[in-house]
Amino acid sequence: MTLGRGYDLGNFSQKFVEAGLEKAGIDPGPWRGAFGLKGQEAANWLKVNKPGLPEITRAQQRELFIMTYAGLKADVVRISNKADVLQVYGATNFDTLDRRILDIVVDLRYRGDYSGATRKRVQPCMVRNDVAGMAEVIRDREFWRNVPEDRFRRRVDFIESGSAPQAMPVQAAARQPRKHVVEPGESLDKLSARFQVSIDAIVNANRDKLKTWGSVQGFNAGEEIQIP
Repeated sequence: MTLGRGYDLGNFSQKFVEAGLEKAGIDPGPWRGAFGLKGQEAANWLKVNKPGLPEITRAQQRELFIMTYAGLKADVVRISNKADVLQVYGATNFDTLDRRILDIVVDLRYRGDYSGATRKRVQPCMVRNDVAGMAEVIRDREFWRNVPEDRFRRRVDFIESGSAPQAMPVQAAARQPRKHVVEPGESLDKLSARFQVSIDAIVNANRDKLKTWGSVQGFNAGEEIQIP
């Protein structure tokens, strides 16, 4: 079950979802019953509870959208920087990557279409920053035969025109990396929930400052880190 344009209540921990809703100015209380629900269970819950649910403003939807995009982008970066992916395809320069390619791949990740099988054709286009090559891949209906027709057409229209299709979590005004001074007792879990960014993304952005205490990793209080 999603709120706005892609904020998923079913695929993340209750702590993570609650922190995101609160950050967007939304009271998590009325939505708690939907946390962790998927498919028909989520549909049944919504049918029963919809009359009592509060309206979510455009500003709140936008905040959720930005958090969703940032999290998906961080996961694409994490996957692209895995040793096995780098060995096969080489490195992607995300600082110069064409926004059309990035937005398409973020949408692939959102719908579960960014997999080991599809990376065989998608990743080389990312590494080369090849918009024309990516357009050719996205237009291949047989390759994307498990993608609903509407979604397929929206992706094709987007990569060909550069205008964001409605219902794709793309072209968000995603936050730039932020600086943060670690507070006492602020663990990786707490940082992840607070900023709605995966632990892997935080670690990858600050490997030079990461400390290990036994089996626990984190940052010293007072350390300035980057939140991707």
